[in-house]
Amino acid sequence: MTSIEASPGDAFALIADEVDTIVETQTANAIYQWLQKDLRKPGKILVNRGSWDSWMQEDAASACDELDKTLKRFGVLYGLRFNNAFRDTRMSVEKAGKGQIINSIHKSGFAFDMAMRAYVGPLKTAPLYFEKDPASGSGVQWIVFAEAQVAAIPAGPHAAYVEYRDSITPWKYDSDSAEGGAAEPELTKPGVTFLNFTNVCVARAQRSTLG
Repeated sequence: MTSIEASPGDAFALIADEVDTIVETQTANAIYQWLQKDLRKPGKILVNRGSWDSWMQEDAASACDELDKTLKRFGVLYGLRFNNAFRDTRMSVEKAGKGQIINSIHKSGFAFDMAMRAYVGPLKTAPLYFEKDPASGSGVQWIVFAEAQVAAIPAGPHAAYVEYRDSITPWKYDSDSAEGGAAEPELTKPGVTFLNFTNVCVARAQRSTLG
């Protein structure tokens, strides 16, 4: 582990995004004392994926890296992008903050929010779209789609879980709606096809579970 001379507040901005095992001297000294007193056993740590808001457990990070590569291989050139991942365990302890819950899985380092505009709309530089799952019945479930560049899609045949669509019917979130929102007009884009992001994630999860 490498340390830098900076206050904890300044270090947040000074540490390069691509570095996942560097801290300012004060924190490094504290960790060293924990190890000396057996208060923290050496082992897995939190790492980030190249941005200040993407800290997570090592296991989650490696899985996300593989998913990122898979998306890019299927033509989604912006890959996997987050709004935030790890949440400080000191947050929302007695009372939940806005958009949070006390026992949030974000505090474990195994959860993250995909990069969205205001957390609900497609981000211009890395758009994701929600379409209502017709199999969701009386509840509301979504299928997520990502933009794939037609010119970047590898020649087939593709695995059964790889689904591309020329058009989708995005879902617009509405917190006041009993169904969580409503369908928007059909969406098409020149040079773009829509990859079923949900299918890719499910397939990767099943493969990980099966080893």
